[in-house]
Amino acid sequence: MQRGLVSALIGLAPGLSSAQSVRLTVPEENFRKEPQVSSGNRLATVLEGAVLEVNGSQGRGQEAALSGWLWKPSVSADRRNGFDHDVSKPGGENLREEPDAGSRRVDILERGMLLESLESRGNWVRVRRIAWIWSGSDW
Repeated sequence: MQRGLVSALIGLAPGLSSAQSVRLTVPEENFRKEPQVSSGNRLATVLEGAVLEVNGSQGRGQEAALSGWLWKPSVSADRRNGFDHDVSKPGGENLREEPDAGSRRVDILERGMLLESLESRGNWVRVRRIAWIWSGSDW
């Protein structure tokens, strides 16, 4: 398995055939729209301890899915490109493991990031996004 990720096989992710769950062990990693690093394609910062569903790779990019909970007032309905929400809070928003403000932060999502909503609980929405992390980052 690649350095920087604990190869903690947890299960399969819906939508990613033969994906495996891994826990990020570096302090943070960029989550990007495309596999290559380019200006303006960063969607989020994935934090140490976050669990990602990883699948195939392309060049130095590793396809990955992240999911978690967002505070509903921080997202807006936005139906484009197969997504149904975007992060509307100026400065972005924290993605959490559980629908609770005290739950661990796993990602910092950029304002404008498009997301697929999975479920709602009170003032929280669980979201998901498949994009890319850099596979060459210290692993």
